[in-house]
Amino acid sequence: MEGSNHLIVSELDEIAWVLNMRGNDIPYNPYFYSYLILNFEEDKYTDGVLFINNQKVTEEVGSYL
Repeated sequence: MEGSNHLIVSELDEIAWVLNMRGNDIPYNPYFYSYLILNFEEDKYTDGVLFINNQKVTEEVGSYL
């Protein structure tokens, strides 16, 4: 990660862990289809962007994010 400002996360279990969120897109797994980009400045997390199907995001989840 040295010298980079972004981290792209594509593993669904890692996204669920990082965001502490669960879904039901995949039978028998608590994951949801998505991608996550985390932004860093001076080795500190600043913000992130979650790419997910907007139709699956409830109002409660939207306010959490």
